[in-house]
Amino acid sequence: MLEKSQLKIELRKKNSAKDIKNKKEKSEAIYLKVISSPHYVKARSIFVYLSTNGEVSTDKIVEDALNHRKIVLVPVIVGKKMVTHIINKDTLYEVGKYSIKTPINGRLTTMEADLTIVPMLGFFNKERLGKGGGYYDRYLATKPSTYKMGICFSDYVSSVSFAETHDIGMDEILVD
Repeated sequence: MLEKSQLKIELRKKNSAKDIKNKKEKSEAIYLKVISSPHYVKARSIFVYLSTNGEVSTDKIVEDALNHRKIVLVPVIVGKKMVTHIINKDTLYEVGKYSIKTPINGRLTTMEADLTIVPMLGFFNKERLGKGGGYYDRYLATKPSTYKMGICFSDYVSSVSFAETHDIGMDEILVD
């Protein structure tokens, strides 16, 4: 069986070695599934990552949420932990740690979002394989009531389990 660290290395190489075929169309398909999800529709607040190259694009999800007057929280890496900032249509950004878009004028909050949309390097069933920093697992461990929705390109499904005791599973995974 492939070890988790080896699987991450393989998926990172795969991700950087090729541009996912039809990435824009696949991101669009996932976006449409997210915004039609009953968990998204009823959520008054969402926590969503700001996508980087190679990830499912979340730009339209953020735009839709703001247009529907949802409270939108985004992650900011501070040391070894992830904190959340509330953003709006006037938020300005800079490139932060790990090339992640970071709000300059977001408002720090500890609120627990109704829905958390989580990026995934890969997945098996409802097990999420992250990029390796443990930021989401640590964060989600402190937010037990949020509905955890992982989004990922179908290219990155795994055929083996890789979960460890500290890994937080997803309530739902949406793919293209």
